Amino acid sequence: MLTLGERIRSIRKITNLTQAEFAAELRISRPHLNKVENNKENPSGTLVRLISVLFQIDEDWIKSGCK
Repeated sequence: MLTLGERIRSIRKITNLTQAEFAAELRISRPHLNKVENNKENPSGTLVRLISVLFQIDEDWIKSGCK
């Protein structure tokens, strides 16, 4: 099963965005996104919700990998 960071990375890759572009869409810094993708920092609930809404991805899947 993918980690939370790996799931967020997979969303970014599916949308064909660089880390800089994805971070800009989310209004966060690229270094913060890098840490999230590499499981060095946990995203806030607000950030997970924003990813869910912007990219039309199930929020529960982002959080837990389950639908």
